[in-house]
Amino acid sequence: MDDDSIGGWEYYTETHHVMVVVVRLPTPCPEMRVEARGMGSRVARTLGRRDPAALGHDAFDRAFRIRSADPATGRRLLTRRLVEAHLARRVPLWSVRGIDLVATWTGKVDPDTIPSRVDRLLTVAALLRR
Repeated sequence: MDDDSIGGWEYYTETHHVMVVVVRLPTPCPEMRVEARGMGSRVARTLGRRDPAALGHDAFDRAFRIRSADPATGRRLLTRRLVEAHLARRVPLWSVRGIDLVATWTGKVDPDTIPSRVDRLLTVAALLRR
């Protein structure tokens, strides 16, 4: 029996590095998230599939997708300045649930990047319409 097997089963470990930043909002927001469009979503959109959560801002809708139980949520919460910040890549992808605004970054955590990542999420918080 090898050191990494028990009773005929082999076990492997894999490490994933993730930084999670949470900003507490002063008032709750409906649950939603902004994510980058994947290839399938971009192709479906190109083929004319309508996205009920689309903002109606062509450049934003091509690059990003809003996930929410209520399609009007994104149109209500995302201000023009927040849309522009997303398009300029000045803010991270994020999600909100109640008063928790969350962004994640994958990769080894570099302590020197923490302040700028917190600042970027604070920018989202400041630009959200509540």
